[in-house]
Amino acid sequence: MKKKKSPGVWLGIRRVFRLSPGLAAAFCCIKVLYGILPAVYVVLYGKFIDDILAFYGGGIAMSQVAYSAVPLFLVMLFQYAGNSLDGYIQLKCNLQVSQKEATAFMDKCVKIPYGLTEDSGFRDLMYSVSQGKNQYVFGSLVYMAGFLELMLNMLGILLVIFRYSWQSALVVLVCFIPIMLVSSRGGKEDYEAFERYQAAERRLNSYEEALTSQQYADDRMVFRYTKFFVEKWKKKFDEATDIFLGARRKSFTSVKITSVLIEVILLFVAGVLIYITLHGRMTMGVCTMLITQLLSMANRLTWNLYMYLHELFSCRSYMASYAKFYAAPEMPAKEKSVDRVETIEFRNVSFRYGEDLPYVLKDLSFRLDADKSYSLVGENGAGKTTVMKLLSGMYDSYEGSIKINGTELRELSNLNQVFSVMFQDYARYELSLRDNLFLGSPSDDGRAKELMETLKLDLSQQLGQEGLDAQVGRLAGENRDFSGGQWQRIAMARALVHPGSFFLLDEPTAALDPSAESAIYRDFQKLLEGRPALLITHRLGAARLSDEILVLQEGSLRERGTHEELLEQGGIYAQMFEGQKGWYED
Repeated sequence: MKKKKSPGVWLGIRRVFRLSPGLAAAFCCIKVLYGILPAVYVVLYGKFIDDILAFYGGGIAMSQVAYSAVPLFLVMLFQYAGNSLDGYIQLKCNLQVSQKEATAFMDKCVKIPYGLTEDSGFRDLMYSVSQGKNQYVFGSLVYMAGFLELMLNMLGILLVIFRYSWQSALVVLVCFIPIMLVSSRGGKEDYEAFERYQAAERRLNSYEEALTSQQYADDRMVFRYTKFFVEKWKKKFDEATDIFLGARRKSFTSVKITSVLIEVILLFVAGVLIYITLHGRMTMGVCTMLITQLLSMANRLTWNLYMYLHELFSCRSYMASYAKFYAAPEMPAKEKSVDRVETIEFRNVSFRYGEDLPYVLKDLSFRLDADKSYSLVGENGAGKTTVMKLLSGMYDSYEGSIKINGTELRELSNLNQVFSVMFQDYARYELSLRDNLFLGSPSDDGRAKELMETLKLDLSQQLGQEGLDAQVGRLAGENRDFSGGQWQRIAMARALVHPGSFFLLDEPTAALDPSAESAIYRDFQKLLEGRPALLITHRLGAARLSDEILVLQEGSLRERGTHEELLEQGGIYAQMFEGQKGWYED
């Protein structure tokens, strides 16, 4: 099967014109004008120099010199103003494209199925696209425009030379071909080496994070491993640098040798132009300007061309990842909804996280009613959190069926509105405390303060007079970051203010000690005010407060009943509780 060709930089160029058509067109127009500017300079400057020489020779009047100076002055004015205008248009277009690209990226991320985002390869793809979107999408247009401007420079000068000597124009064209080949090959090899360097750089970043990140501060102090990681960092840095510099030395050497040869050839062409001028076939002014442009173009035709091609290869590689990311499947549109949860029913549900992985849930069946609270317990790996993820709609690739009020869960569009969810890995937002609690929903100061008091969440010392509007987290400074237990209580309050009618709580007290856990759950039961809940936990101090307890083992339901009933059975739950009861006896 024939491999589909990557859209490359043209995808980026089309994207820029779609997002900012007016500014992109203006930018390209300026680049085209700058492309033909060298040839225009040769003609106008040549005419001006010839008129000056003719004036001093007595052949023409000063008015004619002034007449030839007017268009030259206008071109110089355009070049002076054009540089500023080009920079302004490029900056404005880049900002506009970057803003719209960021919005499109976030919109796409929201639509991607949760299961796909847990794939490590796709996460790398998302990170790569996120990091490069501000550079390479607009860069596709910038570097292609720069490349075309350089080609127009060359073509314009060739046309002027061709007018006087087609042989000389042919020589210049012939010496341009090896420059193009060397620069293209050098740019490609340079970028391929840079990609290998980036792979090594990811390892460097992991070492640097271990040396500098707050996440590893405790281990750094305890194990004193700084020297160990510094040595690893140096070794990997030298390895990565040798890869990159080795390729760059090779490319630079080739380009430099080619540049010297081209300058020698162009000097020969300059000699031919002087010969033609001395024999009256070209004026002195045109000859002078042609030689000036040829010598200055020698440098641009090597280093600038090399740089443009290197960046275009970078853009092409990035845009291949860009196209792959935006071609990723999206969550299908769902039309059904429910007002509130009355019943939840698992019917022979089996689930695994990948086709080659073992089943986490196996033929799981149970029913939950809205007039009770439930706890789902089991050892680590029993499948408890997986049940939470399925109910939250994160995965829909399960076998069997999950019914909400008799409607298949896969068909419901408003799961986030009927379920109020708290995960064990709760989020900490660098926002105000109010925003951390309500996340854009209408806020209720009274409700927030009531919850904070009930959950024993006293933050008055950190918040000061600003109260709920105080910025919190590490970015806020002023000692406004909280302990793990305080952040967990904030996450619990966030779940409680959510309008969902059914609570899903995944290990909500994992950061609390057993005595604090028991105390909070007693208050937590009051806060639920009769609203149904499913508590997922492996710590049983809170589970016994539920109306019913479901016991999972190896992905299947093994036991079900009240705390007292399960203790009487003497099965899995009784053994777990016997092992933990010492935590809660006081």
